[in-house]
Amino acid sequence: MWRVVVGEEVSPHEPTITPLPTITCHIKVQQLCNISKSPPDHQFFHDQFYPDENIFINKEWKTLEANLPDSIFVRAYKSRQDLMRAVIVGPKGTSYSHVLFFFDIQFPSNYLAQPPELFYHSYGLDVNSNLKRNGKVNLNLLKYWHQWYEHKEQRWKPKQSIIVQVLVSIRDLVFNSKPYLGGCYNKEVLMQMCKAMLFMLRDPPIDFKVFVEGYLRTNAHPILLNYKAQMGDSKATNQLFFDLVRAFEENGTYCRHHYNQQQYDQTLKEEELLEEKSEETISKIWSKLKILDS
Repeated sequence: MWRVVVGEEVSPHEPTITPLPTITCHIKVQQLCNISKSPPDHQFFHDQFYPDENIFINKEWKTLEANLPDSIFVRAYKSRQDLMRAVIVGPKGTSYSHVLFFFDIQFPSNYLAQPPELFYHSYGLDVNSNLKRNGKVNLNLLKYWHQWYEHKEQRWKPKQSIIVQVLVSIRDLVFNSKPYLGGCYNKEVLMQMCKAMLFMLRDPPIDFKVFVEGYLRTNAHPILLNYKAQMGDSKATNQLFFDLVRAFEENGTYCRHHYNQQQYDQTLKEEELLEEKSEETISKIWSKLKILDS
């Protein structure tokens, strides 16, 4: 469960092991946070905004407050009624377990007649065939929206939220264990997930920065245990594991008991050697270019 400050960052309960000061706030527990300003890094921030109120969007807000599943968190913006940002926590028992997935949402001015636009924050990684690197989301509920809308009763059902249906469909249909092609595919997915977490820690969505840091601080241990249980002992997998360890330790989680210090030091030394070689190569190329110019 997460604590939300309206107009501020989202923060989790204090982790059990952390050398950093914990983040606390004494506010009612919520999963929908309605804040005043929309973030400039939102995919649809610069799109044309129609300020006229849409009754269906207002009802979405009210329904979301009471009906969001535990694994989904949403932010709405008072200054931009047409925008939302959602995060889905990857379901346990899949290669997406404990991973955060961010989606920017825009409601058209004629919503419900037109479907909402969704953009997935991919960080340039392929994690699922239905979630593209360019942010496109392949989902039948969006693809066949008009057929769905034509057959749906026009009377609003107060306990049903369309955007919740969309987000739950993504969680259940996209982030599940059924489409996997075997162990090798699972490992590749897990490696992509871990890379995504590293990118996310370095560059989290603006209004979810504290949420990301707090969530990964609290869940670093199961993430590392899951990685060690599924991945083999190769140079590439060890490298990524230690990248995760360093990132989690910098974020405030004690991870020393998860790795062998000698192996860690060796990997760090190899990294430094690679960096030195890379710098030497760049320096040589630059020198050759200077000679050609002169």
